Amino acid sequence: GFARLTSEIEACIDSGAFAERDAADVAAALWVAIHGLTLQLINESELTVERRDLLIETMLDLVFEGLNSSTED
Repeated sequence: GFARLTSEIEACIDSGAFAERDAADVAAALWVAIHGLTLQLINESELTVERRDLLIETMLDLVFEGLNSSTED
């Protein structure tokens, strides 16, 4: 659950894979992003497979670009 997600994010931050940030804040933001996308996909059940896949890919790209350790504030 959430505790494991936070722990995994902390490990990524410690290893330098993710930018230095508060792991709990990152986990909360990621948790909200994933659940928000899930609700959107449920509510828009008439989405084409292509549109669904594009939404998922775009959300993941944005999340991981934001976590990238080479990204500076």
